Amino acid sequence: MDIAPSPIPSRTQYVLEAVKHAILTGGLRPGQALVEAELAAQFGVSKTPVREALKTLAGRGSW
Repeated sequence: MDIAPSPIPSRTQYVLEAVKHAILTGGLRPGQALVEAELAAQFGVSKTPVREALKTLAGRGSW
């Protein structure tokens, strides 16, 4: 039986899921400013995946 390995999420996907989780669990408050540099440092990534994740969230409006 061949078992395919689970795909490794991209940095953007990682940040996207982490920010969604923080919103849903109250880690990020309504109206709280999201600063790319701070989020990048928090998640250990550059600002680019943070920017892309925030664009994706903003484009969805809701999930």
